[in-house]
Amino acid sequence: RLGLAATAEEKTELLRRIAQLEDERLRDPAKAFDALARLAPLAPDDALVRGRLLELVEPTGRAEAASDVLARTAEAAEGAALRAEILTERAKLLEERLGDAAGALAVYGAIFALAPQDPELALPAARAQDRLLTQADEPARLREVLYAEVRLDEDVAHKRDLYGRIGVL
Repeated sequence: RLGLAATAEEKTELLRRIAQLEDERLRDPAKAFDALARLAPLAPDDALVRGRLLELVEPTGRAEAASDVLARTAEAAEGAALRAEILTERAKLLEERLGDAAGALAVYGAIFALAPQDPELALPAARAQDRLLTQADEPARLREVLYAEVRLDEDVAHKRDLYGRIGVL
């Protein structure tokens, strides 16, 4: 039936039903993951779909596949805020479940690039880059990120601390 779905909305709804059936009734995490992996890029604004996909990473062992799905979902998302939200989920997955700090750092860089002048989107990404670059001991790149944090952060005391860190580098 999925191949016969005439519209994107019909396909999305059918995938939603398949995922729910596989997950709740048949209790097949792998098939539920597969359905959610197909659904997420079609419904990038559905945080519940992405959340369940991430919950199924553990029982299926498919963290790399989930990272790829989140990348495709972010590409399909409209608006910088939603794209940043999805990419943040991907960066956390890369760092926490796959142990890929370099991959997470690259994704946080992409988030920052979405809206480098917007503190709401760029500052959390810069802080994550700060943390990862500090752990990786990369002072040249860290200095750039710290300057970006200074530019975005409105907290004067925090800016002073950031300047102190820059001075030590």
